[in-house]
Amino acid sequence: MDSAAGQYPVKSQPIYAASKWWARGFALSLSGTMERHGIGVTVLQPSEVRTEITSPKGVSRAEQHDPGEVLSTEQAAEAILIAASQEEPANVAQLDLYRRGMLNFL
Repeated sequence: MDSAAGQYPVKSQPIYAASKWWARGFALSLSGTMERHGIGVTVLQPSEVRTEITSPKGVSRAEQHDPGEVLSTEQAAEAILIAASQEEPANVAQLDLYRRGMLNFL
């Protein structure tokens, strides 16, 4: 799983954003190698997900956001299932999963 930061600049966290750009490029490049083995690679790029992972300020996304305000872990898992359920020769190479209004925020 990547992040929206893998596609859009994050001026307040350039190192974090750079790591996500790298992860996206690596996964998409890996896809070309793995397809000959019948393995698909998907990059899931969600906007904020309400998890216990902490921000640089030491506050978890669960503490920062009320339920329903941003994506849930269940919604991210459902997106992964959609990508994984594709039958050959289909592959979801990249899946952007943003909360509504996210693109207005950027």
